[in-house]
Amino acid sequence: MTLLLTNDDVERALTMRDCIDVLERAYPELGEGIGVSRTVSQIFTPTGHSKDALYSFKSMDGVAPFAGIAAIRLTSEILTWPKDASGRAKKVRIGAAPNGRFVGLVLLFSTTTGEPLAILPDGVIQRLRVAATTGLAAHYLARKDASEVAMLGCGWQAGAQVQAIIEVRKVKRIRCYSWAHVFSADWVEPGMHISTIQHAELDPAVFKKADVLIAHYTAGRPAVIDSSRGVTHADETEDMRKAVRAALKEHELPNLHDLVLGRTKGRTAPEQVSCFLNYVGLGYQFAAVGSLLHRKALELGIGRELPTEWFTEDVNP
Repeated sequence: MTLLLTNDDVERALTMRDCIDVLERAYPELGEGIGVSRTVSQIFTPTGHSKDALYSFKSMDGVAPFAGIAAIRLTSEILTWPKDASGRAKKVRIGAAPNGRFVGLVLLFSTTTGEPLAILPDGVIQRLRVAATTGLAAHYLARKDASEVAMLGCGWQAGAQVQAIIEVRKVKRIRCYSWAHVFSADWVEPGMHISTIQHAELDPAVFKKADVLIAHYTAGRPAVIDSSRGVTHADETEDMRKAVRAALKEHELPNLHDLVLGRTKGRTAPEQVSCFLNYVGLGYQFAAVGSLLHRKALELGIGRELPTEWFTEDVNP
């Protein structure tokens, strides 16, 4: 049977601690070149929704042999880029599906039989895999006695980031603030660990203060982005990403899997400043965390079972 799971099912089945643990097991396989994550592919075209919006079709996939799982994440979205008071464009997703809903799916497959194992929305598992990656990096990079978290941003993802940090450090105080570019290089203090998930979140000068700078993953090829002729809405955001990556020389930085494998040193002194660039999402992460989800869902007896033969065929294409 193939499991059909909801976001509520995912929340019930997965804990942040379990997600951090499965990623810690997965990254060595990725670093050794056994696990595979293919580059993100994204298409932009005009949409009938509105003149200032674009249709986006995006995919990322990967295979985690240790778990016997392949995964693909697909998003079908309507996007806009409104500008804030400073004139900076920010990507905004529009809930244009019936009842104002969004469309994102994760499909899990067996690498033993090729059969589909599960189909689920991408929302909750996306939140968990991003935050668990931050938590894993903090486990290796943050001071052992770190007890205070400063969270810049108070959205849905921010809450998960805090949950992940709490799993790896004994946190006594959490301070939250929501605004753009509120953390300047002058605020960097000895012993800090800094983590970021978006290119525009921090003043680039902040990174120059870091003694230890680790990128999530730079081994793959750059994202493949194609657009209809004349479509330029997304260019500003993509140009900004490229500029930040070039300024950081991100392709030369050690990766998270190097840290987990012991190939590169993390923090070697309490007073050092460490920084983790959690910029790149991987299909491999969905395979690793998805394997945990599938096992837990079967153990808990949650989800709706669909006949696998609905998704297989007797035709050899």
